[in-house]
Amino acid sequence: MKFLKLFSGCVFLLLFFMASSQTAEVGETLEEIVVVGRQPGPPMWRVSKGDHVLWIFPHLSPVPKDMIWETDKVAVVIAKSQEAIGLPRVYWTASPLLLLNPVNIFRGLRLAKRLSRNPDGATLEEVLPAELYARFAALQAKHFPREDAFEKMRPMVAGGWMSGIIQKEEGLVPGADILKRLRRLIRRNRDIERTEVEVKIDIEGNYRAVADRAETFMKSLAPEWELACFEEQVRSMEQDLDAMKLRANAWAQGYVDEIRNLPAVEDFTGACAKLMLGSTEQELLVESLARANRLWLEAAERALASNLSTFAILPINNLVSQDGLLGQLKAKGYEVREP
Repeated sequence: MKFLKLFSGCVFLLLFFMASSQTAEVGETLEEIVVVGRQPGPPMWRVSKGDHVLWIFPHLSPVPKDMIWETDKVAVVIAKSQEAIGLPRVYWTASPLLLLNPVNIFRGLRLAKRLSRNPDGATLEEVLPAELYARFAALQAKHFPREDAFEKMRPMVAGGWMSGIIQKEEGLVPGADILKRLRRLIRRNRDIERTEVEVKIDIEGNYRAVADRAETFMKSLAPEWELACFEEQVRSMEQDLDAMKLRANAWAQGYVDEIRNLPAVEDFTGACAKLMLGSTEQELLVESLARANRLWLEAAERALASNLSTFAILPINNLVSQDGLLGQLKAKGYEVREP
């Protein structure tokens, strides 16, 4: 069932995550080592209206793998808060009847396997330009020489797998564990009101309808943008690993100024974003993401009006960029104190 839930949304969300890849170029630097052991973690941003305060925790991904996060300061804020506002997110769901049918598990596995491969059984080497494949092969030889499953993957799938494997090898992991720690801290405050900022996208219909939608989506992806997206991810693994480590270390050690001076975590103007924006799901994804941001902003303003103290979570780009959600609060007249 867990796989089928993933199948129901992964074909659509995969492109969104790829659009969030770190793709900035950096200059030549010494190899950066990811910090380990006990770290203070990031400071929080403070937004206020009179004596009402909104504390915002900056979420980042990836983060150092072996970091032990000191949560004391965050725990104190959560314990004193009347409300906790979650990270804005979009998620997909399908009919319970679809998910509970065991036959659909095997049908979904076959479909996902087929959609993850190139048309007509072509190999990755056959669909990539020779120069680009040589760059990928160099990364493979360095980071995952024994992994041969990539040859059967289409570029958009191979790029995501490649990035995940290399980041893990370099001591970087997704920030999901940080969110789990925060949720545990919030549960300790039994009186706190929990506000989840979620936009649910219902995938309607039976298995055939869902499968047809997934196939239509995959066919709508422009081959030239899929190749450009793969090149973007290869370039990221070639050039941006040290910047990723610097960003993760700065987050773990609480060095906000260093984070501000590094390239942005997300880039929605690159080739991977254009691949997604040219798909049949473009309008739905864009509207859903915009709605999630609006809901978070509304929840934050509501909390500032009614609570003495509120704890909230936002992606760090929304805090360090001028046009993020923090910048929108500031433009509305709220007092913002940056760490």
